[in-house]
Amino acid sequence: MAKDAPLAFRISGELKKKLLKIAKRERRSLSQVCDILLNIGVREYDRSGTAYLHKTFDVEEDENPPNT
Repeated sequence: MAKDAPLAFRISGELKKKLLKIAKRERRSLSQVCDILLNIGVREYDRSGTAYLHKTFDVEEDENPPNT
């Protein structure tokens, strides 16, 4: 599949550090790692539908409870 559509967005510095660590460990570029992980996520979303994202959001909320 041709890679002909650029995509740019902001992420946290912490997430970028984690992605760079994965890229180094896997001996791949940051771009390749992001492409692979995005493809995995889209494939899983296609399989599970909105339940996939809802499950992910629920985990994030458990890890980051609201300040009280």
